[in-house]
Amino acid sequence: MKQQGWPQNVVDVIAAEVRRHRTRLKMSAQRLSDRCEELGYPVARNTISNLENGRKETLTVTELAVIAAALRVPLLLLMYPVGQVGRVEALPGVEMEPLHGLLWASGLFEQYAGEDWPRPPSGVPDVDEESVQVITLYRAHESAVRGWQDVRRIARPGAPALVTSAGVVASFRSAIAAHGRPLPELPADLAAELASPASLAAARSAAAALTDGIRQTFGGE
Repeated sequence: MKQQGWPQNVVDVIAAEVRRHRTRLKMSAQRLSDRCEELGYPVARNTISNLENGRKETLTVTELAVIAAALRVPLLLLMYPVGQVGRVEALPGVEMEPLHGLLWASGLFEQYAGEDWPRPPSGVPDVDEESVQVITLYRAHESAVRGWQDVRRIARPGAPALVTSAGVVASFRSAIAAHGRPLPELPADLAAELASPASLAAARSAAAALTDGIRQTFGGE
């Protein structure tokens, strides 16, 4: 007997999106199955067919992840198809716009939602503040690294702007370490620069005025 209610609604949304993206890519169910296997986790052709035809009542996280990768679609976009449907049932009996659902599920709602945006409807739990802060911190670190790379393309070695941008990266890494979190990998050239105590001290000194806010918000040295 086919399950009813919220679990089936979630699967039905995913199934419709899998079919839509597969059709858009002119990919057969067999080719999608083959691509999943190429990515390291086989999903049988009949599993895909049963999903799209409403005969598969559940979908594992691993199946969802590899199917999304095979279709070259962000995983959450299969659950919250922005621009395809008007509302999705994020939790039992709790509906919201797909974009709001996607931001809520990724912990980014508070970061991107302006004052005029409708808040998550009642019934949707608030996302833990520390979790949101960690996401924001790692995204800021990534942005700082990209900023350093942009400056490096146009600045000479040792230029003040390059030293300052390296100091911003160092400050974010200090904040991450203060939270007891693993440090993200760095490009080899930036890692080498920050590995030198003298270069690191110079970078932090040059960036001091810019990183007070980082320390106040996230902690760190």
